[in-house]
Amino acid sequence: MGFRNCLTVYFLFLYGICYAQNPSPGGVKGVQVWLQPKIQNGHTVWIDGNGRLLVMPSGDTLSWLNYQPVITPTQSRAFRLPLTPAKLPALTIFSVSDTRIPTEQCIWSLGQGEQGLLINTNYRAADLTGNYFFNYPADRITGPVIQSYFQHNLDTNQNSYLLWLGSRPAQPTIPVEPYSGKLGEWMLFDRVLTPSERQRIDSYLAIKYGLTLDQSTPKNYLNAEGEVIWDARSMLDYSHRIAGIGRDDKSGLNSRQATSSLMPGLPVVSVGRLQSSNAENHRTLSDRSFFIWGDDDGPVLWETANQNGMDKLKRTWRGQWTGEDAGTESIIFYWDPELLPPPNPGNQYWVVVDTTGNAQFTPEGWWANPLELKSQKLLGSTMPHPQNDAKWAFTLLQAPAFFAKTWWKAPPCPDNDEAAYGEIAVRLMGGKSPYRMVLEQDGKKLIETRVYEHLWSDSTLKPGIYWLKVTDSEGRSYQQQLLLTQNLWQNESTLEATYTLSRHTLILRPDPVSPEADYTWIQPDGSQHIGNSLSVTSPGDYLLLTREAGCLTEESFRVLQAENRAKPIELYPNLIAPGGAFRLIWEEEGKANLQIVTSTGQVVYRQDLLKPGTYRIQPGINRPGWFVVSIRQGEQELVSKLIVQ
Repeated sequence: MGFRNCLTVYFLFLYGICYAQNPSPGGVKGVQVWLQPKIQNGHTVWIDGNGRLLVMPSGDTLSWLNYQPVITPTQSRAFRLPLTPAKLPALTIFSVSDTRIPTEQCIWSLGQGEQGLLINTNYRAADLTGNYFFNYPADRITGPVIQSYFQHNLDTNQNSYLLWLGSRPAQPTIPVEPYSGKLGEWMLFDRVLTPSERQRIDSYLAIKYGLTLDQSTPKNYLNAEGEVIWDARSMLDYSHRIAGIGRDDKSGLNSRQATSSLMPGLPVVSVGRLQSSNAENHRTLSDRSFFIWGDDDGPVLWETANQNGMDKLKRTWRGQWTGEDAGTESIIFYWDPELLPPPNPGNQYWVVVDTTGNAQFTPEGWWANPLELKSQKLLGSTMPHPQNDAKWAFTLLQAPAFFAKTWWKAPPCPDNDEAAYGEIAVRLMGGKSPYRMVLEQDGKKLIETRVYEHLWSDSTLKPGIYWLKVTDSEGRSYQQQLLLTQNLWQNESTLEATYTLSRHTLILRPDPVSPEADYTWIQPDGSQHIGNSLSVTSPGDYLLLTREAGCLTEESFRVLQAENRAKPIELYPNLIAPGGAFRLIWEEEGKANLQIVTSTGQVVYRQDLLKPGTYRIQPGINRPGWFVVSIRQGEQELVSKLIVQ
């Protein structure tokens, strides 16, 4: 590879160059080479640690990772930078990369002349002088990652090192391809950093580029002072797709909007209104202020056992605030609707926050706000004012524009026939006060009151079946059936969690049947059936209420259709522009294979569906027509037609 094929080098890297050490990556001193992609005159360029221009790519298109600019090298124009003179008794190197092609590609290499001595690929790091190889985990071969490499006892007599970024040297000893993907920051130290120093730099890069540090062993995120800003052990259940906003002047970090680069758009958190890039967002955070979040890896599907049609998303996020003035600016959460299951007819998306941090969404910390179209295709909502060290749990809800959220504090089962009283709390959302609230049982009004606040409670109710009816001052109305039961007790009957509906009618009855008990079945459509047995002719979610000795208990179970347990393919929307994306709702357990073929049988897209969830499929179709979408799981295959206009 001749020098004429390389990109223009505006400055030579001098070993021992005196970078201004404030800021420094992760607050770690002594960085010798620090390459940061920046936007200048509409192009992405390499900038050194002092902010000086080093390399101007020719004709580079703008690319982004977590709203930060990144470099997209091409095979014909690799980055080749001299380190002159360079004597490295030891080294530590960090790099950020994002490749979607599973072939082995060279991310960076160090060498002399045209010969590589150290090569780092998306598969492994290789010391070609001693034939030492270190393989990376298989799940980190593709996708956005941080890679770090360190080595003791290098040849101190070597000088005039060359750094190749995004390409292989002309004479590689291992067969690797030039890099195809995105390159973020790259930095080199002339010593082996301590574990704490590496963790601080890893944290800086992870927050800046929306990356998740390996949590197979819980790993905290640290600021430049070494303080914990993400407590990995207390947040272990939410260690997936970690991302964050934050400002750390000692690191030069000022990330005002962020999303997980593993799943962009679910969610995006922004200080103020979301902009096209982080640099375009001019809102402010205080120094050493952070909000970092992760999710519990639940499927992106609605919980479907709710009788009133309001369902919470099965995935929950939890975030940790750090910093005295973390909320001086308004915080907005955005969501990409193409990654979400659509709400039921008449419902809309709501974001729900538990500000107590207990992730139970109890009345004390329950906060909700509807999502509205905020930025291009994204839905958004402003969030509560955060406090230092606060921990939030948050998720999405599908519900009407005006609804009531209820909580029931059940009394214990009594020792006699007189049922104890429980306590109900009702929070009214979306309407305008004052409200007219009615609570009915068996067609009779038990409570009728005017409510001026959004939260109402009552402690005079016995367990039973009620109807809650609410009307706001502008005429909007909402009603909900309330099943207020008691804690389980030892005489409760036992039902299986799941039943299969054969071609014949399924007869359900509690086991054992108590002659002293009253049984009420609540069917999927909300209707009731009285008696100790129920004839089931359709699948769905059923409830059994048992009243015995003054105690009302509840059991739930699901009936599946034996002939077709997998639902037909549902595509949202079915009519899309060429190359556009669509949502696929997949609810089956176990791996499945999706493919899209043309009307002539040509395969244009393949993807594995590894678990239930909402998938965003972007096949890159560049012409109108109709296509066949098929999903195969074992011996079963589901087929649907996709129309592109």
